[in-house]
Amino acid sequence: MRIVNIISGKDFGGTKQAFLDYGALMTSLGHDVHYVLEPHAKALEYLQHIPSDHLHTQSYFRSTFQPVMQQSIHRLKRLLVSIRPHIIVAHKQIDLPLLKKAYPKARLIAVVHGFNARHISNADQIIAVSFAVKKFLSGHTSKPISCIPNSVQLEHFKAYQTLHNPITIGSMGVFRRKKQFETLFRACRILKSNHESFQVIIAGRGHRKYWLQCLIRLWGLHHHIKIIPWVKDKQCFFNLIDIYCITSRTESFNISLIEAMASQRCVIASDCGGPRDIILHNETGYLFPVGCAEVLASQLTDLIHHPHKITTLSAAGFKRVKTCFSSHALRSQLSELLKTD
Repeated sequence: MRIVNIISGKDFGGTKQAFLDYGALMTSLGHDVHYVLEPHAKALEYLQHIPSDHLHTQSYFRSTFQPVMQQSIHRLKRLLVSIRPHIIVAHKQIDLPLLKKAYPKARLIAVVHGFNARHISNADQIIAVSFAVKKFLSGHTSKPISCIPNSVQLEHFKAYQTLHNPITIGSMGVFRRKKQFETLFRACRILKSNHESFQVIIAGRGHRKYWLQCLIRLWGLHHHIKIIPWVKDKQCFFNLIDIYCITSRTESFNISLIEAMASQRCVIASDCGGPRDIILHNETGYLFPVGCAEVLASQLTDLIHHPHKITTLSAAGFKRVKTCFSSHALRSQLSELLKTD
């Protein structure tokens, strides 16, 4: 079956990683997959192995303003008519009305990566990346919703190695308000005041980077916390850390969490939406109330004082990813959905 896998936007994050993973998984199922991205999109760096006749770049305006929308529809129609797909898998909801009008012959599947119901009425089928997202969407549409979590290819990640001295905590993401890195910083202040031995490495980029650097200086954490640029090779990043921590106010899934578990790193995350679906508290990692630095600090202290727990939770987390979030585990679900009209 000929499938167009399309995403707009130029930056790289969890949604773009899911776009790449969907393409690889659909190809492994024997489908003829064409990738469509914007020119200069950072995800193009990861698609250099794709034949040129299956990799398409198309610029268009993501707008519902009618004159602009018509121009975008015309550009997409010209491209899609040349490909003639049976199915279009779209990862950005703002593209749905454009794609529906540009090529109505194809079945339009929307992969919904967040708590947003805009434009989903244009989709023929909907995939929610977590049960939390599915529950949210079910209150906004009567269309069929399948829950297919994001997945990882386990062969791309290496097994756990020796613990670092001192224990090293890691996090990554775009520096924006919803990620609430300040919660991790406040927990680090508590650890420092209790004279705990630890290091923190944060990989990312964004407009709040300088604010976070100011907090590091203001709170005297410059000997404990290091901010490094966005990492392309996540395995190299996971090799530097023992504990992976997510402090977001809200997350629909968080693909880096299952990547850390696939690398057999111990995980801690705020108890919000997607992470609640991924982590079994006290079994495969720890959950803490959103914004509660005191509980996070207590959990980190427990792991620093009892490093064998890091190893135990890491092993259990890997088993959970292998069972529930590996591309092999989700292969049959996606295969059945693509067959269904």
